[in-house]
Amino acid sequence: MTRDDRQPGWRFWIDRGGTFTDIVAQAPDGRVLTGKLLSENPEHYADAAVEGVRRLLDAGPGPLPPGRVETVRMGTTVATNALLERKGEPTVLAITRGFGDALAIGWQSRPDIFARHIVLNRQLYDRVIEIDARVAVDGTVLEPLNEATARAGLTAAHAAGFRALAIVLLHGWRWTADEARALMIALRPGRARLPDRPGRAVAPPKDSPFAALAALTAAPARPPRRKATARRRVAPKA
Repeated sequence: MTRDDRQPGWRFWIDRGGTFTDIVAQAPDGRVLTGKLLSENPEHYADAAVEGVRRLLDAGPGPLPPGRVETVRMGTTVATNALLERKGEPTVLAITRGFGDALAIGWQSRPDIFARHIVLNRQLYDRVIEIDARVAVDGTVLEPLNEATARAGLTAAHAAGFRALAIVLLHGWRWTADEARALMIALRPGRARLPDRPGRAVAPPKDSPFAALAALTAAPARPPRRKATARRRVAPKA
């Protein structure tokens, strides 16, 4: 039987927010149904998205019936909320030595140039590790990566309870070897293991502050996002 010969299954579109989870479903006969559940309600269900699918399918307790679901599309604002509310995973910023304060200094923008009391935003990172490594923009190695000091800093961060890491080295957008090596040191079993993948920009910006911000919006938000989507397992239509 070809795919075109199969009977259509249920289709689900789910928006998982910090407070509510909204579900839109299209039944095989074309009817459109909606549902709304609290995103966190552990006394009644383990996962709002799965429970919403279960209710719209009118399925009983236990595993969802296989073969009835054709597609599930899910989006979530959990990661965005975690960043805005500063409730993401505590994050370590590993950055080229001498640039540890670069993000705190920023671009020195002054929305109110005559303000006498300046309130700075809280940074997206909780600890800085300065990495001894320097590569020029043309790829010339000015200072090779000091693996011993990098390992010591990452090991100490792991011992302190940190599990999210953003690696941003000067000109690392172009010359990636040192960042890749620092990643391997961080992930090395029995040493400085930080299980979450470091924040890395999909298309790394050339400007160092932008590159750091791109990494730092990924690293602390990944654990909440993964938690919000980890248990979504619906048996697909065969």
